[in-house]
Amino acid sequence: MTGFLTLQKQNKEAQVAAYGGYTLLYTDGGCQTHPPHIGAWAWAVTAPGQPPYWATGAMAGTTNNRMELMAIYRALEELEIGPPIKVYSDSMYAINSLTVWGPGWIKKGWKNSEGNPVKNRDLIEPLLMLVGLHQVEFFHVKGHSTNAGNNFVDGLCVKAIVDAEHDWKNGVGVSEDVGAAS
Repeated sequence: MTGFLTLQKQNKEAQVAAYGGYTLLYTDGGCQTHPPHIGAWAWAVTAPGQPPYWATGAMAGTTNNRMELMAIYRALEELEIGPPIKVYSDSMYAINSLTVWGPGWIKKGWKNSEGNPVKNRDLIEPLLMLVGLHQVEFFHVKGHSTNAGNNFVDGLCVKAIVDAEHDWKNGVGVSEDVGAAS
C-alpha cells in the first residue's frame, strides 16, 4: 500500500510531472465462486494535486466480470470529465468489452459472435457512454503481481467481500445484483 500512497507526499508540481498530467485510475473486482456469490468492486485514484482517494462496494448474486466492470463504471461516473485518465485493470474482459468488442456489439444489435445477447449489457452500454465522455486509455496489468495500485484495490475488494460475507452470515442484508441475470 505504501507504493500507491507515495506520491501523496510530493508537492503538486512533482505530482503533475510524475503523472504526466493524467489521472491514474486503478480498478478491480472479485467474486466468490460459492453461494451467495458475494462480489466486490474497488477503485482508487491518484490525480495531480490531490491526495489519493478510493471507493468500494459489495453485493450478492453477482459475477467476477460484473464486479470488474462495476469498478470502472463507479469510478468514471465519479470522476470529473476533462482531465485525461489512465485506467489500470487486471481484467482483459473489461478492457476488451470497452475497447474492442463493444463497438461491434453495438453494430450487431448487442449480439455476440454466436448471435446470442451480450452478457452484462446493462453495465457495458452505459460504460461505453462514460468512456466516450472521458479521455480514457486502458492498460492491462497482471493481477496479484508488482503493480502497487492494482494490489491496493485488490486488497480493498477482498476486505469488502469478507465484510459483506460476515454481514450475510449475521442476517444483515447485502444488496443483490439485479442485473446479474442479464
